[in-house]
Formats: sequence, structure tokens, C-alpha cells
Amino acid sequence: MTLSLFLPQDDGGQSLTSLELWRDEGAQDGSPAEVQVATYDVESFSLQHQLTTTLDGILTGKVYSFRTRALNPSGASEYSDLLRAAVASPPA
Repeated sequence: MTLSLFLPQDDGGQSLTSLELWRDEGAQDGSPAEVQVATYDVESFSLQHQLTTTLDGILTGKVYSFRTRALNPSGASEYSDLLRAAVASPPA
């Protein structure tokens, strides 16, 4: 699964330094996305993250919630809205 990521339009008055991607455990119980998947340096920022079962610990048959937050020298922004995505096997 590939997620497209976007930098926020408002940097809070200071240049953004990084962007964090978070996910939940796939429990579908309303728990927040609290597992950090990756941190991207804004200088080398790629607008896509390829999720894999091996590297990101996601499992086929589960629905996950994802969110991001940006960081600058003053600290972290609020989290983005949640994105929910189901992980399924490709059709035969």
C-alpha cells in the first residue's frame, strides 16, 4: 500500500524540519494512531510512503488508521485528520 503525504500549508512561523507518520495497531476499537512508522527530513522529503508487512508491521485483513504531524524548531504540530485504510491481498 502506498500513502501519499503532504506538508501542511501553515508552518507556524518557522520552517518545517520533519514530518512524522503514525498508525494504529489495526484493532478498530477507536484507539489512536500511536505507532510511529517513519520520520521524514523535509530536505529529502518523499511525498509517498510504501507500507509493507515486513517493514511496517501491518497485516492483511486489518483496517488501519494513519495520521501525520509536522515538526519545526518550536515543536510538533497537532496531528492531521485520520486516514483509514484496509489492507488486502492482491486479487489472483
